[in-house]
Amino acid sequence: MHDTASAVYLLHSSSDNIPSRVAGAITFVYSDGTEASQYLFKGEEVTNWWFSSLNNEKAGVAWWGPNPRSTKVGVCWAAINNPQPHKEIAKLVFRPPLEGGIYAVIGVTLADRPHYVPPKGESFGGPDNWASATGMAALVEGLAGVRNEGLGYSVAALAPRWTSAGTDSAHVTVTLPASNGYVAYRYVHSEGGKNIRMIVTGSGNLIRGHVLLPQGASTADRVTVDDKAAEFKTVRIESSVYVDFTLSLPGVHEVMITYN
Repeated sequence: MHDTASAVYLLHSSSDNIPSRVAGAITFVYSDGTEASQYLFKGEEVTNWWFSSLNNEKAGVAWWGPNPRSTKVGVCWAAINNPQPHKEIAKLVFRPPLEGGIYAVIGVTLADRPHYVPPKGESFGGPDNWASATGMAALVEGLAGVRNEGLGYSVAALAPRWTSAGTDSAHVTVTLPASNGYVAYRYVHSEGGKNIRMIVTGSGNLIRGHVLLPQGASTADRVTVDDKAAEFKTVRIESSVYVDFTLSLPGVHEVMITYN
């Protein structure tokens, strides 16, 4: 053989007259003298040729049809990944089960890549991609804190929770393509300076800020919008402290929150 392969594809079959699950074995014998072996199991890599039935991610029935004694005999295929794909294969050795059953190899094909198994769906029990939508909602509305409270972000809530994730800076843009509504902001937290600076804009009329302060902060000292003092309220929810304020849109606003 003297070639490399990431996987081998087998056409094979086995008898079903032994009690164990082992149908046979394959050994990769490499040119450097080393070997790697694995069992081939009934119902996993191969099955009996009489009325063959096998279907999984790495094996199945390749062909079936009648013969003079049965209306259905079959041949299985199986993909076997090579445990040492960079080594040259000197030969492949196939062995039957020790109990005396029959293991028959009809064809072998070398492959230059591992057997591909398509990834499973994101979710089950509901429409496709629900899990992705849930994850995106958790990121946008939870961590980034952007929530639509009007029509097309005409009124938006802005409640970034980056301090809970230990993140000191973020650049966020959330859009609704159908209406061109959007909210965008840049967020920078200075732990040493005890302040949070945000550049905020959007397509709507109003943004309601509800900014989480870092753990250990007791209250906000001051909030400025475009270098002017702004009205704000410190809100405590269980052990978390937030700063509430409002921004009028359209326009780009610089918000500075200092805390102690």
